Amino acid sequence: MKKNKELAYIFLVLVFFTGAVSFLGDPIKSFMTFLGLPSFNATLNSSIILRTFILLLLIIGIFRLGFQTFNGFESWYHAKHFQAWFGLLLFCGLIFSTNYTLFIETDSVTLVLFIFSNILIGLTEEFIFRGTILPLFIMYFKNKKYVLAISILFSSLLFGIGHYSNIFSQSMSFEIDTNQVFMASIFGLIVGVIILRTKNLIFVSILHGVLNIGLSSGRLRVENSQATDDIIQEGMGWANIGINVFLIILLIFIGLYLIKKVNKREILNTLE
Repeated sequence: MKKNKELAYIFLVLVFFTGAVSFLGDPIKSFMTFLGLPSFNATLNSSIILRTFILLLLIIGIFRLGFQTFNGFESWYHAKHFQAWFGLLLFCGLIFSTNYTLFIETDSVTLVLFIFSNILIGLTEEFIFRGTILPLFIMYFKNKKYVLAISILFSSLLFGIGHYSNIFSQSMSFEIDTNQVFMASIFGLIVGVIILRTKNLIFVSILHGVLNIGLSSGRLRVENSQATDDIIQEGMGWANIGINVFLIILLIFIGLYLIKKVNKREILNTLE
């Protein structure tokens, strides 16, 4: 791959993802509503259909770019360096422990759609930002001394900034969405390190989806669109600030420890 083509590919991936979500989501939801589905279920079905389409194209793109080894597709069922997952698993567990009653109270059809939708969101976002954009940045900065740290930083910032789209898609205030952008960027840093250490994009993507289920579970509480907006405004601030600050600090320390364990030459070899 010639120099600077990496940046062009990154731009194309971002434009494709943003365009697909922005212009295809509402028409699919409208069609689902026309078929008689409740508004919330129509939204979930729209998300599932759209992200399944995006995910299939991303998988094709990853293989065309030769990133399957980098992402661990050849041995995805092998969980290496299990200790690297500890912080993320703890985060998921604590988030779920505060919201489990919502899952019990939700009807089975809506719950299945909700879980499947969020898992697909996790898969899609990870396949874009860690499965495609991260290795492209690594190839672009491969001659830099701190190529891995720089690449993780840039891909994480793009991942975080991308959450500003929630201002429009979920009617969030700028202040609340800025908080989510910051937290998503931190999350991206940690997940980027975990993927380089474990070389397993699929497991990380599923954990991302599981985390999404817990963090967005407040949406299950609502019965109309106005209530949805109110709960999103109140609930997307990561609820308990003290617990989340502790978890973020813990994850940062884990990330700093893990980045020292990553073999830079081995990572670069998977992209040659």
